[in-house]
Amino acid sequence: MTVRRILLLLPLLAAVSCPTGAAAETASTDSALAVYKGGAVYPAEFTRAWWIVSPDRRPPGNPVEQRKAFLAQIVDRKLLAREASRHTYTLTEAEQASLDRTRDLLVQNALFDQLVRDLPAVTDEQVERHRRRLTTLAEVGFVTFNDMERARLWRQRLASGTPLTTLEAAVAREGAALAEVDSFRFVGADQIPDSLANLIWSMRIGQVSEIQTFGGRPMIILLRRYKPRVSTVPQDDNAAIRLDYVKRQYDTMRQRFRVQIAAEAHRTFDEEGIKILLAAHLRVPPRNDVDSVTGLPVMRPNLALPVIAPADTGKTVALVGNRRITIGGYLAYWSRVPALTRPEIRERASLEGAIDRLALAPEIIRVSQERGYDKDPRILSELADQREGYMLDHYYETEIVPRVKVTESALRNYWAKDKAHYNDRASIKPRIILVDRKSLADSLLVRLRAGSSFADLAREYSNEGESAAHGGEAGTMYRGSQPNAGLEDAMFATRVGQLGGPEQTPQGWVIWRIEDATPGVVRNFEEARSMVERDFRITEADRLVSEMLAKLRKEAKVRIFEERVTADLGRGGPWDD
Repeated sequence: MTVRRILLLLPLLAAVSCPTGAAAETASTDSALAVYKGGAVYPAEFTRAWWIVSPDRRPPGNPVEQRKAFLAQIVDRKLLAREASRHTYTLTEAEQASLDRTRDLLVQNALFDQLVRDLPAVTDEQVERHRRRLTTLAEVGFVTFNDMERARLWRQRLASGTPLTTLEAAVAREGAALAEVDSFRFVGADQIPDSLANLIWSMRIGQVSEIQTFGGRPMIILLRRYKPRVSTVPQDDNAAIRLDYVKRQYDTMRQRFRVQIAAEAHRTFDEEGIKILLAAHLRVPPRNDVDSVTGLPVMRPNLALPVIAPADTGKTVALVGNRRITIGGYLAYWSRVPALTRPEIRERASLEGAIDRLALAPEIIRVSQERGYDKDPRILSELADQREGYMLDHYYETEIVPRVKVTESALRNYWAKDKAHYNDRASIKPRIILVDRKSLADSLLVRLRAGSSFADLAREYSNEGESAAHGGEAGTMYRGSQPNAGLEDAMFATRVGQLGGPEQTPQGWVIWRIEDATPGVVRNFEEARSMVERDFRITEADRLVSEMLAKLRKEAKVRIFEERVTADLGRGGPWDD
């Protein structure tokens, strides 16, 4: 266990409430999971910490082993915090600002949680409709007319069975004066406005929509089919789909409340700034997309910020009373939000909501404080945890790090234990084609040498699905990383731009072309010294903390009741199935 694992045990930016009834738990060792001189850990405290930590940061092992190790980490953190509290530390400006942002987020969430408390239960029909939105792409065509009467006429004809080709022929004769007919294309519900998505995913296959007026012109939508898509929520996971639907309901309620606050605060938008910012957001690749070449779904969970010209960052996007919100201020606000959780902006309504997160925050915080949420014991506990985390960081930097003794001989011994760790392995970027017959591989090599496109042949013939979809691109391959040493040797022996193969593997016959190559770097001690010293300091600091914890556990007479730790301890949080 590293010192950072202990000191940063509880990520402190997540707004997760304590389980109901946590405050009522009595301080009895009969229910404690662990006790030590001057304190104890109870199930409610364990649960709160367990809920906050994402699965990838939890200890390894089966569910019981994970929880036992996590409980030990909680105890260790408490012991270290008590030791650190004997010293005086002052928060930095950045730490205080982060603490203030956490407080503001927590009180706003408490207010919103109260607002959505009385929402009606979700029905199975709503869950099923939401499942289709999450797990399918819709192949739709859009027909935009210039005249409402002709739109009604053609809508009636199409709904009665007239082929779309008849309308296309009429458009070919009359041109845009009649209508504009877009080609059928696949769209995801999260790529289009919610109002449009609600309409499309309520349609039957083959159905023609009623006349719509998106953008001010009459339009009809034709639904050809649905097809499965890659989704962050498994199609058969009813609980996850229901949870996602509830989250969207919550978001809708929050937006309604923001609209009310916006009216009271006299918030207005600046049209020029909104236009610039929306255009920039639309240039950001969407989270869920369809590859234009392969037709395969593409997922980009981390959403980039929009790129804005420096001259435009000072432009206003909103006014709240006398307070001005600029594009630069908007970007600064969302830069502090993890890319994974940033909202995707594809329409003005969602952009206005994202701006309001910044513009209306002071007003929402004021309402939250008026209702006393800033005095909520659970929120105060969250903030105390965050302060404790900063205190432990200061303790580590001022009391542990300076005790690390660095000598030349110690560094050389550390380096000698794993010299290869400080070298850079050679790497190549190949395109590959995998086929089941040598005769086919030979034939493809002839075509490639005659000038055929490697990418096109890979898409057509390769049996290696993932790389085939990307024209044979197999990513970066490092020396010593492949189980088939013969294939690896042959590929690394091929110069950039040259073809290689065929080479037989258990999966079939492989041919390749090397797109790029990077030679390896072998570093001596002097060349690696800075990296060695960095690693040595971290390792030694962890060793010092481990020694200190062993001493603190002994002095505190720590006792962990492992028989009270079950696989269900802490269940019910946001990461559970």
